[in-house]
Order: sequence, then structure tokens, then C-alpha cells
Amino acid sequence: MDGRSKPTRKPSMEPYYTGWQYRFPSTKSVFNGFANRYNGKNDLDPSMQGSFSEDTSESPACSKPRAVYITIFILVLLVLAGIAAAIATAVLVTNGVKYQYTRAEVKLRVVNVNYTEALSDKTSLEFRELQNEFCSNVGSLVDKDKSTTGYEGCTVESASNGSVIIVALFYFAVQTPAPVQVAVTNIFKAPSSPTTTVSIYVIETGSVTVVVATVDETRPGYTSSKASGRKTSNLTPS
Repeated sequence: MDGRSKPTRKPSMEPYYTGWQYRFPSTKSVFNGFANRYNGKNDLDPSMQGSFSEDTSESPACSKPRAVYITIFILVLLVLAGIAAAIATAVLVTNGVKYQYTRAEVKLRVVNVNYTEALSDKTSLEFRELQNEFCSNVGSLVDKDKSTTGYEGCTVESASNGSVIIVALFYFAVQTPAPVQVAVTNIFKAPSSPTTTVSIYVIETGSVTVVVATVDETRPGYTSSKASGRKTSNLTPS
């Protein structure tokens, strides 16, 4: 012997565990297989006492993943709902946005075009053909006129009997209305003649009225002139 004391063996905790289970007999059925995990081991966590109850059949460790999954599911639903709301808002804002134009409303009587009942229906093929031909031919002249600037396009508002009385709207980038009023009037009204020819149309001079104003509208479905070929414009939302 070298004089060193022999290390003592650490006493077994098994009697403690056994006695603890006898003092709390109800925990045996609750722990199920968990008692074996700590039986005879030195790493028993005393804080485990009271962490289970007879009223539950699963441990907190088993219920934690379920809570995580539920939380993730709720977050995904909230994200999807937010995306749907953003898309719906964007669609409503885009469809409802208004732009500012200088618009010339021209009413005139075309004497060399015959009226048909189909022209009273804006959805008919005849009306659409009249609108496309009128706005392409007359709009080309408006666009080329040196006294007008920023011409965007034209649409026919109505076509009624007599030969054909047309109400057309000519759109310009926003500007002072007075110069547009003068320029458009000069295009459609000859100074001293009962009729004037504008492109392929013979127009009764006395029937022409021109009203120019700055308006706020959603983007109209106007027809661009063939000469300019412009279908969109750099317009400022109002």
C-alpha cells in the first residue's frame, strides 16, 4: 500500500428511485417507459418530479412538435391571406386609377355616310368599323396638324341618324385647352363653305361644335391614328 486511500464507490441511487416510486405510486403509470430511462442512472433530473400528471397521456416533449406545426400552419395562412389582399387591392387600384387629359369633344354631321340601325349599338361590328375608320383617318390629320401637340387618340362616343351625326372624343396630353380649341375647330370648320372635306368625310360645316376641357378619366379605349401608331401615352395620374 502506498498510503493513498482507496476511492469509495458511489452508493447506488436505486433504493432512492424505488422508494420515490413507492411514495408516489401514481407516477408509475404516467411515466410508462420513462422510469427505465432513469433507473440506476446518475443523471436523474429531480426537476422531473411533478412535471407529469395522471390526466395526460403524453409528455411536454411529445406535444411540443404539434404546437410548432400548428404555429407554422397559422403563419402560412396569414401570409397567403396577406398576398391575396395585396393582389385584390392592386387590381382595384389599377382599374380605378384616373389620368388627366385635355379632351376635345367634337360633334359633327357626316353627309356621305349612310346611317343604319346597327350604328346605334356600340358593340356592333358596324359601329366598331366606323369608329376605327373615322379615328384612323381623321385622327391622322389631327396628329399631323402643326398647331396641335401631344395627340393621343380618338374614340367615337355615338353615331346617330341624320345622315350620320358623330360625337367623337379626341385626347391630348394635358395642356392649356384654348390652343386645342382653336386648332381642332379649324380642322373641322371651313371659314366660308357649307361643307368641308376632312380626310374621306364630307362634313356639314354648320353642324360642327367643339368643346375642349381638361378631364380626369380612367384610361379610355381610344383608337390611335395610323400615322402616329401610338397606343399608350406618358400620362400623369390625377
